[in-house]
Amino acid sequence: ELEKINAATAEIERFLKGGDGMEVCKFNVPDGAIGSVIGKGGSNISKLEEDFEGVRVNVGRDSNVISIRGPEDLVKQCRSRLVITIATARVSDTIELTPTQKGNISSSDIIKRVAGITSTSIALNEDSIVIRGISNDVRDAKSLL
Repeated sequence: ELEKINAATAEIERFLKGGDGMEVCKFNVPDGAIGSVIGKGGSNISKLEEDFEGVRVNVGRDSNVISIRGPEDLVKQCRSRLVITIATARVSDTIELTPTQKGNISSSDIIKRVAGITSTSIALNEDSIVIRGISNDVRDAKSLL
């Protein structure tokens, strides 16, 4: 009986942490890209699991953490595809502005310059800025503003 307990414990450890040719990879997905990763009704996750047979992809219910479990080489390939999906996802991000910040931004051509550099669409609203574009470009525009 002790052998069965030890074997079960080892299997759980392998599932949670990887080992013996199995790998576990976890990473965060930006809020705006999570829909592109999951797909309608989980279709993109199902496609990944179909394309990389033996790999399980899980998305946390209350977080944007993705877990990929399976054979090492397939986990790496699956992760690469997910990274590309995230990097090319079209997203929108809103930055709240104080009246002073809005005055500084609206009195300069910074929005036009940042939009041109990052290939994003930037709209100045009453009390915020909305940035739309590909995930990495939106992140870059946000950091420049």
